Amino acid sequence: MMPKKSPINKGYLIHNRSLFWIVKSIDFLTSFFLTKKNISVPEDPRSFLISNLAHLGDVLIAKSIIKAIKSKYPHSEIGIVVGSWSKNIVEGDLLINDIYYVDHWRLDRSKSSFSVKFIRYLRTRSRAVTQIKRKSYQVAIDSYYFFPNSIFMFWQCDVPVRIGYNSAGFGNFLTHSLDWRPNENHVIDYHKRLLQILGFDERDLDQTEPYMDVAHKDESNIPINCFVFHIGSSSKVREWSVENWKRLIELCKPLGFKVVFTGVGEREAQLVSEITRNSDALDLCNKLTWQEYVSLIDSCRLLVGVESMAGHLAAAMKKPYIVIKTGTTNQQWEPYGKSGRVLIADVECSPCYVPTGCAEMSCISRITPEVVFSNITNILGC
Repeated sequence: MMPKKSPINKGYLIHNRSLFWIVKSIDFLTSFFLTKKNISVPEDPRSFLISNLAHLGDVLIAKSIIKAIKSKYPHSEIGIVVGSWSKNIVEGDLLINDIYYVDHWRLDRSKSSFSVKFIRYLRTRSRAVTQIKRKSYQVAIDSYYFFPNSIFMFWQCDVPVRIGYNSAGFGNFLTHSLDWRPNENHVIDYHKRLLQILGFDERDLDQTEPYMDVAHKDESNIPINCFVFHIGSSSKVREWSVENWKRLIELCKPLGFKVVFTGVGEREAQLVSEITRNSDALDLCNKLTWQEYVSLIDSCRLLVGVESMAGHLAAAMKKPYIVIKTGTTNQQWEPYGKSGRVLIADVECSPCYVPTGCAEMSCISRITPEVVFSNITNILGC
C-alpha cells in the first residue's frame, strides 16, 4: 500500500524534476516581458481553436467543449489541434471544420527513438502553425492541463484570446488563465470553467458532454446485442487478471449473451487468446476497423472494461458500461454519464496519484468477478 500523494507540485501538474525546472524557469523568465493585456472576449465569436494533444479518451472528453460551443454559437467555425493518434475521434466529425495534427514527443507512444519523435514533433508543429495562421482564429482554448499544452503555439499563431490552465506551464502566454486546483470534480467540470470565461451560463454548460458520431457506422461484420469485454489499457497496472476475465465469462453464461473480446496490439492479442481458449467467447482483438469497433459498442448490450478509451466511448454513446478502475487517479477521469458504473476497491491509499501504481494494486485486484457480475445483472435488471 502506498501513501497518498498530491497531484499538484508547487502549482504545476509536472512531477518529472528536470521538466519541472525547465518549465518553471521559462515561466519565470517570460514573466518579465509578457504581461496580460486587458483583452475582452468577443461578444459573438465566429471562430474557435481547441487543443488537446493527449490520447483517444482525453480527446473524446475534450470534444464536449465543441458541443457546448456549437450549441451556443451554431454558425461558428471550429478547428482542433490533436495528436495523430487521436485522428479516429475527430475525423468525420460534422462539428469540426479543420483538424491540425501535432505529435508531441512527450505523448508519442511509438517505439521510435527520442530523436525521431522530436523531429516528428517539430515537423508536425511547424505545419500546424502555418495552417492555423491562415485561419485567423478569434479564440483558442487549451483543454489539457498536463504537460504538454499548446499555449505557446496559440501565442505564436497570433490568436487574440487565449484561454487555458497554468498548471503545465506557459501561462504567461495566455490572455485568460486559470489556476488548477485538485478537487473531486470530473474533468468535464474543469472544461466548464474554461467556457465560463467566455460567458457561458449554466444553461449553456449543460451541453458540455462527450459525444461520438455514429452516423456512418459499419455493422457488416459485427455481432449485435452482445457483451463486449475490453481488457486493454495504456498501462499494465490498470489491467485485470486473466483468471478474473475467465471467471467472468463463466458467470455470464446463464445470461445468454454472446461475449466478445476486443483489444489492440500483440500483447493484448496474446492475453485475449489465453482468456478465450476453451470458451464460447469470440476473439475480435486486432480484427476490427475503427468504424466497426464504434458500431460494435453502439450495438452491444453492455461493455465491461478497465481504464481506457472504451469506457469513455460507451458513455459518450450512452451505452451501459462497467469500468474496473484503479485508484491511481480520482474520479475526474471516469467515463462521464449515467449509463454505467465505475468499480474501485475501497482502500486507504486511493487516490495515490502514482501512474506506475504499486506492487499490490489492491484498488483493482480486490474487485472480484462476482462483484462485476452482480453489477452487470443489476444494470440489466436480470
